[in-house]
Amino acid sequence: MRVYVAAKYEERERFVPEVYVKLREAGHYITHDWTNESDENIPPRELDAYHAACATDDIDGVMRADALVLLPHDRGKGLYVELGIAFARSIPVVCWKYDGEMPDCIFFMHPNVIIVDSLEEVIETLREIEGYKLEASAC
Repeated sequence: MRVYVAAKYEERERFVPEVYVKLREAGHYITHDWTNESDENIPPRELDAYHAACATDDIDGVMRADALVLLPHDRGKGLYVELGIAFARSIPVVCWKYDGEMPDCIFFMHPNVIIVDSLEEVIETLREIEGYKLEASAC
């Protein structure tokens, strides 16, 4: 299954690499690895173009995904844009309460959002979604 992982940018070194490893071990394909995006060494005159390219790549990653894995954060920005794209595409969202808390956001109550407590549950839920899609396509 093609998966995009959305998280707060600052979590790119703390949690996201482990998620990528586990997803790949389970046979999933990451549609876009945004964790290497950094404007640290970009000259100021090139920043706008660099950020535009990053935004385009991130959106394309969600557009190519069969599911979105979301690590919610109350101060996330881009992850909520990516969540909106997933809703617009009607793809499932597996929301991992990685720090035990859920931000106060009504969109997490949407029927396409599945909230789980562990990375193992993320993998199992994606397996169930993939199985359901295979069954549906066989009909």
